[in-house]
Amino acid sequence: MLEKLPKIWWGLFLVSLVVILPFMAPYLTLDPANSRITIISGTVHYPLLVAHIVSAFIALLTGFFQFVDRIRLQKPRIHRFLGRVYVYSVFISGLLSLGSIFYAENFMKATRFLILSLAWLFTCWKGYRTAINRQYEEHRKWMIRSFGILSCRKRASIGASITSSVLYPTRFFSSAWYGNRHWRGIECKHLGWAYS
Repeated sequence: MLEKLPKIWWGLFLVSLVVILPFMAPYLTLDPANSRITIISGTVHYPLLVAHIVSAFIALLTGFFQFVDRIRLQKPRIHRFLGRVYVYSVFISGLLSLGSIFYAENFMKATRFLILSLAWLFTCWKGYRTAINRQYEEHRKWMIRSFGILSCRKRASIGASITSSVLYPTRFFSSAWYGNRHWRGIECKHLGWAYS
């Protein structure tokens, strides 16, 4: 069972938005010249990338709210609505990311992206199926894994680190000094797998 979120959650949520939005801003201009990665001109690479980023951002926003007990326990209709939006955006973003694999800079990046995309799609699908079957404890575990994969995919951004520090403050503050390789393992422990 997840611990109740601290009151500082909303402040950190707003801070994470302030951090994440500037990273998204170049893609919202719809100008490939503003992309942070090299775009292959004359292909669908840029539209795939923009649609993937926007739908992943929607998944990130709705995923944040799934951890709020007041919504989850006292307003189950809102929780279910946000959950559906999360699932749809994960499937859109995940499928688009599978298409983006063909434009990866090298084989290792393509393989890493493929594995994370498939894991994200699978964990979200399992979370959705367990909710449909009213297996709520299993549903919660699978959705935590799904959101964890989203956070791992965005681990290079400060926003994902803020998310992880809010969800697991003790782990974050007691182990962040170990360095990036160790931090990836700490950040993704809520997946149920250690991958560092």
